[in-house]
Amino acid sequence: MTRRIVWITVAVAVLLTFGGVWFSTHYERVSVRKQQPPQPEALRNPYLALERFMAKMGRPLTRTGDIHALDTLAPGGVLILDRNRRAPMTKARLDALFKWVGNGGYLVVVPETGNMPDPLLAYLHVQQGNCNCKKPAANPSGVNKPAPPAASAPAPAAAEAAAAPVPDFLAVQIPGTERTLAIRRQYAELKAGDISPEWRVRHSDHGDWLLHYRYGTGNVALIANLDYILSNRLIGQYDHAEFLWTLLQHYQPTGAVTLVTQLPMPSLFDWLIDSAWAASISAAVLIALWLWQMVPRFGAAAPDLPPARRELREHLNAVGRFVWRAEGLARWLEVARASFRERLAMRHPALAAMPPHDQAEALAALTARPRQQILSALADAPDNAFEFTAMLRTLKNLKHDL
Repeated sequence: MTRRIVWITVAVAVLLTFGGVWFSTHYERVSVRKQQPPQPEALRNPYLALERFMAKMGRPLTRTGDIHALDTLAPGGVLILDRNRRAPMTKARLDALFKWVGNGGYLVVVPETGNMPDPLLAYLHVQQGNCNCKKPAANPSGVNKPAPPAASAPAPAAAEAAAAPVPDFLAVQIPGTERTLAIRRQYAELKAGDISPEWRVRHSDHGDWLLHYRYGTGNVALIANLDYILSNRLIGQYDHAEFLWTLLQHYQPTGAVTLVTQLPMPSLFDWLIDSAWAASISAAVLIALWLWQMVPRFGAAAPDLPPARRELREHLNAVGRFVWRAEGLARWLEVARASFRERLAMRHPALAAMPPHDQAEALAALTARPRQQILSALADAPDNAFEFTAMLRTLKNLKHDL
C-alpha cells in the first residue's frame, strides 16, 4: 500500500513537471493596456492629461481659474482660453488681451457653444452657429453646386463619391509642416466675417472648424470644441495631442503656456467694478445728493421744557404699579371680591349670606357659568398672573350678570 502511494506521487510530480515545461514553452506573459475609470483628481480637472503631457514634453502648462490672470500675462507666451468667459470679458480687458497678442503673444480660443454671445469672436467679426448648414448637408452654405441634368444618369465617379462613407476624422495640415494630422470629426459652425483668416480648416458639410489669424506680430487661433479633443478622455486619441504641440512649436516655440479654465461667475460687486463702474459711481453720487436733500438737518439743541402737571390717570397708574409690586396679586383680588360682594348683597341678599361653596353653586345655577370657576374666583388664591387675570374676568362677568 505504501509503495503504491509512492509511485502515484512520483507519477503526479512527473506529470506536473512536463506540464509546466510545456506551458512555459508554448505561452508567454504579455502586458495588456486596459482603460481605467477616471480617478477623483481627473474628475476634478478635465485637463489633467494635458498638463502631464506638456510637462513630459518639457514645456509645463499653468492652469488657473482666475480671470485676472489675463491682466498679468508675460509677453511672448501662449494663452489657451476656455469657454464660459463672457461675463468677465470686459471691453477694457479685451483690448488689453489683443494688445498682448499684437506684441507677439499666441492666443488659442475655445469658442462658446451654440448661439451664446462671445465678445472675443465678435472682436474678430466671427459668427458662430449662424451658417445655414444642416448636419446631413448636401449643399453647404456659401457653396453653389450645379444640379445634374434631369434626363442624364450621374457619372460613375460621382456616384461612387456620393456612396463613399464619410471618414470619422478630419485631416488637418498646419501650413509650414509636412505631416497631416487626424482629428476626430466634429460638428462646427464658425464663419469668418470681413476679416480674412490666414488659414482655416473647414468641414466638407459644416462650417469652419479652425480659423487662424495673424494679429500684429502675434497669432490668434479659434478652434471649435478644442476643450473636447484635449480632455482627459480624448487627448490620447487620433493626433489630438500632437496637433496642439505642433501648433505651439510652429507659432510660439518659447514662452510660458497658460490655460485659463473653469472661470467662476463674478459676484455682483465684481461685475459692477469691472463692467459698470461709471454707472455705479453716478448712482452713488445721485443717492448721496438725494439723501442730502431729504434728510432733515438739525440746528442747536433746544432747551428742555419745564415739567408739566401730571394727569390723574398717571397718578392712578403709579399707585396701581406700587401696590402690585408691594402687596402682590392678592391685594387687588381682594378689592375686586369686595366690590362683587357689595353688588351681590344689593341684588341678592340671601345669596350674599351663604358660605362660599353654596354661594358658588347658587351663582352657577343663576348665571349658567361653571361652578368651579366661580368658586375659584370667590375663595382661591392666585398662583400666577394668568390665574389672577382669569379670576378678575370671572368676577367682572358675574357682576355684570347680576
